[in-house]
Amino acid sequence: MAFTPELRTLGEKLAVPIPDRVRILRELSGDLHALTERLVADGVAPNEARQRAAHALVPDEQTLRALERLHEPLYVRLTRRIDPSRLRTLERRGLVAAAVFMVGASGLALANANVVDAVSRFQWPVMMVGGLTFAAGLAKAFEIWIKGDHSRIRRGLTAILFVSLSQLAIVTVGIMADLYVAASMVESAPAQSDHGLPSRRTGW
Repeated sequence: MAFTPELRTLGEKLAVPIPDRVRILRELSGDLHALTERLVADGVAPNEARQRAAHALVPDEQTLRALERLHEPLYVRLTRRIDPSRLRTLERRGLVAAAVFMVGASGLALANANVVDAVSRFQWPVMMVGGLTFAAGLAKAFEIWIKGDHSRIRRGLTAILFVSLSQLAIVTVGIMADLYVAASMVESAPAQSDHGLPSRRTGW
């Protein structure tokens, strides 16, 4: 494409959410090609037509900042007057509170169902790691969909993957351990039954 370098540079500079950025670049690409074709139809050389179109339509730094303000998420606009360090502290506290609430609600649901003593002893590690998984996923979702910060879209994904695999590993180990205990109890049950019954002799 004729305007690929300009569009790539603009995409790197434009600090707006990815969906808005894609839409802006797509519309700009269409306008650039349309203007170039019109200039060529008017008799302008193709190279010069492309240069004129880029000069006329590719936004400068001031226009980029205006586009960024125009596409600011509602959360950013509402919290603009809060000190950034204080805002980060409030966000982290809210995230911790959400994770603790999730783990506590899960434990309370098990307690009300009267199954706490009946389920595996691995339940609490699974629930705690599940709380971490929930917190990591919630933090990433908050960053992408509420704050609209897509500048580091891959940040935090490794942590989500790690805690998810850790939870899966704990569940797997717990299942294997419980199956081993159950199998041991089944094996010992016949022996205890035979030991408790009087022996009978049969003769011919």
